[in-house]
Amino acid sequence: MHNVYITGDTFPYKEEIKHLKPHVEKFKKRWSFNRTLQCWQLSVADEYMTEDFKKVLQSFTSRNNLKLEILKEFKPKIKPLSEYENPDEFFESFHQRNSRRYS
Repeated sequence: MHNVYITGDTFPYKEEIKHLKPHVEKFKKRWSFNRTLQCWQLSVADEYMTEDFKKVLQSFTSRNNLKLEILKEFKPKIKPLSEYENPDEFFESFHQRNSRRYS
């Protein structure tokens, strides 16, 4: 998953930003304005984040003096329950992994 952020003086370009999307029929997400960060935000799945889409975003932001940030989310892969000997072992590893966030 990629998070795309466009910052700067975006008010004159808000309608153009809303139309910047990957050219795939299955893509249904919309741009949203993040009031806290004062930027436009779009979440894009890995399969839709193509080089062509990145080039379109980069050309749009450079043409209009805006800043573009593309951040990739990394999520650890979780082994399925069938790979553990018993359910208690699964839950123990699950709790250990989640407790690392808070320590």
